Formats: sequence, C-alpha cells, structure tokens
Amino acid sequence: MEMMNAVKDEDLVRTKNLFERGDEFFGKGRYEDAKQCFLSVIETEPCNIEALNNLGVIVYQEGNNKTATDYLLKALSIDPYYREAALNLVHVLRTTNQLAAIAPLLKKLVQRNPQDEEMKKILDEVDLLSHRGSHRPSLAPNVSDEIRRAEAFFVLSTGCCGTHTLSKILISSKRVKIHFCPTPAIEGESVLAWSDNVNKSDVLRQKRFPLIAAALKDGFVYGETTPALTPFADAIAQELTHSKFLVLVRHPYQFVRSALKQNFYQSHTEDPIRMQPPKISEFYLTWKSFSQIEKICWLWAETYNWILKFLSQLNNDRYLIVRFEDIQSGSSKIQEIFEFLNIDGYCEKEIAQILEMRLNSQNYGRFPTPEMWSPATRNIVNNTCGSLAKQLGYNLEMTPVTILNPADHLYGRHIPMVSIGFPLYSGGTMLADSLESILSQDFEDFEVIISDHGNDPFVQEIAIHYEKLDHRVKYFPTDDHSNCAGIQNFFRVAELSSAPFFMWGSYDDRMEKSYIRKCFEKIHEDDSIVLVYSKSKVYQNHSKYLGVGNDTVKADQDDPCERFLHVIWELKMCNAMYGLFRREVIRKARSFRKDAYAHDTLFLAEVALTGKIIQIDDFLFIRNLTRNYERSFDEHYTDLIRSMDPPWLEEGITLPFCRLMYSHCELINYSSLSLDKKEQLTREIIRCFRMRWEKQLRYEINRAIQLINVGCFYCTWDGRHYGPDINDHAKHLEHFYVTNVIKALGEALLIYPEWEELRTAYNKCHRTAKELSSNTINN
Repeated sequence: MEMMNAVKDEDLVRTKNLFERGDEFFGKGRYEDAKQCFLSVIETEPCNIEALNNLGVIVYQEGNNKTATDYLLKALSIDPYYREAALNLVHVLRTTNQLAAIAPLLKKLVQRNPQDEEMKKILDEVDLLSHRGSHRPSLAPNVSDEIRRAEAFFVLSTGCCGTHTLSKILISSKRVKIHFCPTPAIEGESVLAWSDNVNKSDVLRQKRFPLIAAALKDGFVYGETTPALTPFADAIAQELTHSKFLVLVRHPYQFVRSALKQNFYQSHTEDPIRMQPPKISEFYLTWKSFSQIEKICWLWAETYNWILKFLSQLNNDRYLIVRFEDIQSGSSKIQEIFEFLNIDGYCEKEIAQILEMRLNSQNYGRFPTPEMWSPATRNIVNNTCGSLAKQLGYNLEMTPVTILNPADHLYGRHIPMVSIGFPLYSGGTMLADSLESILSQDFEDFEVIISDHGNDPFVQEIAIHYEKLDHRVKYFPTDDHSNCAGIQNFFRVAELSSAPFFMWGSYDDRMEKSYIRKCFEKIHEDDSIVLVYSKSKVYQNHSKYLGVGNDTVKADQDDPCERFLHVIWELKMCNAMYGLFRREVIRKARSFRKDAYAHDTLFLAEVALTGKIIQIDDFLFIRNLTRNYERSFDEHYTDLIRSMDPPWLEEGITLPFCRLMYSHCELINYSSLSLDKKEQLTREIIRCFRMRWEKQLRYEINRAIQLINVGCFYCTWDGRHYGPDINDHAKHLEHFYVTNVIKALGEALLIYPEWEELRTAYNKCHRTAKELSSNTINN
C-alpha cells in the first residue's frame, strides 16, 4: 500500500511540474512546447480541466477550430460551470457562426450567477442570433391590439407578503387564470428594471404577452401576483391599456418581522434578485454598511415610494390599494377586490377556509413579535418607514409588552453538565430556529451562552427574548465590536461557560432532538475521548437537500500522531466543531490565539493531539450552507478574515494558507512529542498542504510575488495598498511592512523551497529592509 501511494504521489508531482512548465512556456510564447506539456498532463489526468482548457486555446491559435471545440467541450463536460472554458468556447464558436449551439450551457451559467453581466450579454447575443432569420410568426396586428385591450391585473408588492394567500383567494373565481411566478421567469430582469437598465416593454412582449394571449383565448382574465413584476408596472400600464393593479401593502413591522425570519439580505435564496442600489451608485457603499434590519426597512420604503409615484400618474379606476391586514380580517375588503377586478365567483365560505389555511403559515413560533422589540429597534423601522406608513393608513406607535417567565434569572447555584455557546457575528434572525432546536432537546441539563459582536441590533432582540422565555438561556451583550469579533467571540463563550462539557451552537444550523444526549452518552464511555459529533444532513439555504455531510474523520486511534494525520488529510466539512467537547481541552487550546486563516481546522488538529475524536452513526446534525461559494479568492479571504480576525486584514500582504500550514507546524513544535515525531509530522504537514491546497497556496504566493516585483510591500486582501512612493514620507512604516512580508515569504519557502521566483522575492525584501535600515541610521 505504501509503495502504491508513493507511485501515486510521484505521478501527481510529475503532473504538477508538467503543468507549471506548460504555463511557463505559454507565457513565453513557446506554444508547441506548452502544448506537449499539457498533452502529457492529460495522459496522466484525463479530467484535468485546466489542461484541457489550455489545449483548446493553443489549438485554436493554430487554426484548428474543431479540435479546440472538442477540448473545451470536454472540459465543460467535467465541470459545466468552468467559466474560463465557457468564455473560450464562446470565442471559438463565434468565429464559426455556431454560437447558438451552446445556448443551454449559457443559460445554466447565468442561472447560477445572475450578476454575471458578461455572460448575460453573450446569452442576449445568442437569443438575437436564434431569432434572426427565423420563421416564427409574430403577433398579428389585430391579435396584438386585442391583447393590449385585454382584461388583466397585476399585484404590486415588496415581496411574497400575502401574495400566496391572494392568489388562492382570486383563483376561487372560475373566470380568472392567475399566476404566481410563472414560466418564463423574469426575476433576473427585475433587478435591472429597478434601475431602468433593461427594456421593460421587450421583456413583457417576450415573456408575458404569450401567457396573456393564452388566457384570453380560453376566455379567462389574466392575473399575476409575481413580486418581481413590480418594477415593470409603468411598462405594463403603457403596453396593456386596460390592465389594473392591486397594490398589496403590509404593516412595516410585520413585513420586517417576516423578512427577518426569512433572512432577507443574509443568504436568502432570492437575495441575488432582490432590490438593491446599483453598484456604480454613490449610495451603494452606504447601503452595504446597513444592518440587516435597515436594509429590509429600506426595501419596504423604496418599493412603496416607487409604487405611489407610479400610481400618481395613473387613473384612479385602474388601481386599488389593499392592506394585507384587511384581507386577513375578512370578507368586506375581499368582496371589494372582486368588484374592482370585475370578476365573479365570490364565495364567503370558501374564502374563509382559504384564509384559515393560509394564515396558519404566518405562525413564527416564538420568534419575537414587534411588541417585544426594544425602542431602538422600533425606531429603525419608524425612522425609515414612518411617514410613508401613515400615507398607507398605518400607525407605528405601540406600547411594548413584556412577557415574564417565572423562572427569569432564577439560575440558583446549579452547574449544568453541558454549556452551549453561540458566538454571533451576524444572522441573528435565524438564531430563533436554532435555539428552538436546542431548547427542545431530550437532554435538558444545559445552559445556553449567547454573545454577539455588538453590530447587529436584531441579534440582541432575539437573545433577550429567549432569555426571558427560558431560564437556561443567558445573554452577554457587548458594545465593543473589536473585542468580541470573530474568533475572540468563539473563545469568549467558552470562557463564560460553567459546565464540564461544552459545544458551540451555530445560528443557521439545527440539531435533532437526541443530538446532545447521544453525544453526552458516548463521551462518558471513555475518558480518552475528547470530542463526539454525529453524522450530518446538508441543506442549501434551508430548502434544497444536498445529501449527507462529507465530515467523517477517522481519529479514534490511541496514537496522537495518527489522529493528527487523519485530521489534516481527511477533514473536509468542519461539522465536528459543533460536537460535544471536554471543556478543559478548549481552555488549553493555543489555536484560538494564533493568526490563522481557518482556526476551526487548526483547532481540530490540536484537539486530535489531546484525545480521541468519535463520530456516532446517527444523522443528528443539520448543516445549512448559506455562504456564497462563487467568489474570487480575494473576496473569500477578505470576508473570512474580516469576520474571524479583523486586525489581520490590516497586516497587508498575507499568505493565509501558508500561515495555516505554518501554524500546524507550530502546534507540533510546541507539543511534548519526541524530536523525531516532530520532524516526521512537520514533513507530513508540508506534503499534505502541497497536495490538498496547492491551488490556494500558489495563488496567494504568486499574488505576493507580483506585488513585490512592482515595489509594493503593503496590499490588503480588499485592495488597499501603498506603492513604492511610501518610502518618501513613511520610511519606518515601510520597514515594518517589508519585515512582515519577509516573515510570510519565509513560511512559504518552507513549503516550496524549490520555487525560484519566491526565493528571488524573499531576497529582494531582505535587500529592501537592509536599505531602509541603513537610510534610517544615516538620517
């Protein structure tokens, strides 16, 4: 087995070296040499999509379009979302007038990333080509006129705030053919329509006129409750001269509560198609800094401001403003809607049943109601929505109601067996569901410690609410973002805990009812077990089931070195972080005190050195993936560092994965292992990172080399930098930055001692530091 692994490792190293050589040849214009290298790569790795893509480019430059197309299609058959290969294929097929052939692929790419403007333009080009010269009949003038005069109505709203209920009510009329988000969808164009960056009339003719024509042919009144149609209202009014509009309004407090519960603007599936300021506008950066509740209030106010401005230019007989609360209250307003739309079939009994069924969906369990919000939170809503709410008939004044729990703060002297810590950075709106899954556990002897970073007002609302509901919940607020951000907050909740066993909670994940009990029973079987976690089920944004978690690590051996190696080689999803720990292991951990890119992976490796990690077979942990995984390395590093360890972002040129590798080596070096074990594990750490994280390592090192080559020794991951001129007015500061880079490159050289460009950059930094020191002394 060891010999087979050695052969496999040699093949991988050989393939990587060939690919790097091919890249180097290509950069120097030696295309034939590069081609031979990439051909050798795919002999060993037939599914190497980067080599296939590069071969496609080279062969195209040789004038062989067919072979180039074959290489690029093969790359895309392996990864249909490989954007670089898709763009290269577009270039090839455009020259051969075959661009329309990949329309389905382009549609997939646009659906996956609706913000990809370049790909959307290409798809528009394909659509134009597919229609040009076609014999598809257009609407005859008399049919078009009939459609323009057709009875049709559209519901305008901020979102799905009662639109499902309204759809059910209106469809009870046998004369209506009503749609809620029909196909073809217009959500992608809706974002552009808010800023008038799309031809609204063209979208309607292509995607709605055929549906209206079909309804008209069957003798129906066409109705639609799609929220995404709201910014198209002006075009609808102009194109469909007999159309009517129902403006569905919801009380700002109830809308905000519903949106918070659904997590608008924080990983909701429809966030990419939700209204936001154009990124090129001056207001965008201000809006980006808003808290979640401020963004939701802005959405409500902006939408209804736009709607009221539109209505002011419309005849009164073409619109009706309907408050959702009036629909909930019963028949009179619903009867008025039927009369306004000139549709029959109103049946009070049937509608009462619909309302009863639909209103049950408005039950949010113990999610805090507006009456329980603090004055500060209500003021956010009042200040943003207040004046407009009055125009729509709402009074935002209310008396806060305090719900008292007889057990409030009566903690006594009982020390629970388990502490559960919630270190909240953001997303407090999903905290309620997560807390409910914990408070309903069949193991009850625990406490819940909530600590937020002091920057999201609604986190505080949720925490205080549950502290009142259940005496086991304890909230420790902070107004100091810097002292309770990211990894510091992880350690804070552990320090605030009192139980001998500890686990972290996650605001967007859930636990099955028996999770804590079964972990607790397992960890008591053997004193050498320091962590127990279960298998997991994985969902995308709470709805799409993705399968079981790829989180199994075989680290239950007696030898700490074996356990450590299993963690660094096998760890993928870090669901073990949400298992049950012996608390003393956490308190002694060095991992949280290090500058490291991924503290969780480092911490689990350290835990493996102290004891056994056990995974139980039951699927008791529900992991919810909410992060955007389609970002560039720079964006990913920026967000993660800013959320976990903000000061590290200010350091300038950093190499996160190199630092993570080096931190693993430091763990081993500071352990009590023998010298030969330390040497063996250090070699294995380097080998592991070179094989598992090569793409990330090479990206960040190449970025550093390029910056240093142009004389830049300070550049953060979010793009703030100083150029060579810094030496003219801040010599000591530049010396500080250069010294930091020397340390980072030194850690990188431990991984890639053979990388000549890296060593050259390292030597340049040393020379620069020496020159700066000499100049400082002379001055």
